[in-house]
Amino acid sequence: MTVSKAAQYTPPVVGTTHPTTGKKSLPKVFAIPVHSDLQMSFIEHHYPEWRSLSGSEQMYLFEQNFPKFLPSGWRPDLTWIIVPVQKKVWQTLAIVICGNWSEDEMKKANDEKLVKEIQEVLGVQTPAGWYFVCDPDA
Repeated sequence: MTVSKAAQYTPPVVGTTHPTTGKKSLPKVFAIPVHSDLQMSFIEHHYPEWRSLSGSEQMYLFEQNFPKFLPSGWRPDLTWIIVPVQKKVWQTLAIVICGNWSEDEMKKANDEKLVKEIQEVLGVQTPAGWYFVCDPDA
């Protein structure tokens, strides 16, 4: 999977005026998208006794158990994001590295070691990128 051009660019801090569009910047997260198939494969690999569970049950268990495999002391946020794919959008769960809430927060996007560790735990090469967060009320 490749990251869209829009996901490669660091956004301005939330609430500031975007230098190109002149609009206020919206919340974005620097995250690794995790497709539902990957969530289920992860659970089936690490918990073979749960293979017979439904996909939705395995996805719930992914959310509950994935953090146990990350570096100690790091508790990731999981959120639903909007991923542009060609001329459509795809909504999926993502592991959040940071958001554009402040300049200090956004520096975490440069932590290549952390991104690599998460990718290794997941067994993927999916790159992290900047994505809009799905509106849960939409």
